[in-house]
Amino acid sequence: MAVPGAVPVDAAAGEDQDAEAQQTAEEQTAEEQARLRLRRGRLVVAGVAALLAAVVSAVALLGGFADREDPFTASKPGSVVRSGPFQLTLQKATVRHKTADDTWEVQVAGTVTSTDDTSLVPSTGESGFLFAKASRTNQVSAADGAELGDPDALSRRALVSPGLPPAPWTIEFTFTREPGPELLVGVFQQKYTTKYLFSDELTWQTDRGATTTVLPLEQLPDEKY
Repeated sequence: MAVPGAVPVDAAAGEDQDAEAQQTAEEQTAEEQARLRLRRGRLVVAGVAALLAAVVSAVALLGGFADREDPFTASKPGSVVRSGPFQLTLQKATVRHKTADDTWEVQVAGTVTSTDDTSLVPSTGESGFLFAKASRTNQVSAADGAELGDPDALSRRALVSPGLPPAPWTIEFTFTREPGPELLVGVFQQKYTTKYLFSDELTWQTDRGATTTVLPLEQLPDEKY
């Protein structure tokens, strides 16, 4: 006998399944949105961290942050400087005016070796650990690159392998104005830590404090092409 107002069992079960499916879909959508926000957050944090590192490095080399207590140590040319896994020396520097784009290319020569377990490429650019300041203009430049081997050789490499004796290397900087007779090179400390706020991956990151070396600049003939 049918009960007035009663909902058929099959219809009720179907409604329950539809509701459950809708709830599952909403939960999946919420999870995807949360993952997307997390990825965006990581990218923002990474970008802000890189920008802050560059600003702090540049301002510090310019003599700012007078009230800060960052450990800045002066070093003589040829002395061994340690930064994270690298042990390096800065021995001499040359400058050449490139008339084609009206810039000054500075090359700092020295040696480098690594105490790490794996081969590494020294980080350069605004988020790297190598900076230079021109004596005449106080312009600060991040290293454009750093390579091992004779700078005039056709074949050079960027990887620094562990367990090898110190190898010759060259660090390159670019200035938009004539840098003057001397160059102040800052080698910032590095620490082994996470690059992103929500990541467990450990890498070498630029830290506070630096070793500075003043090098006389040898003027080379202009490069016209």
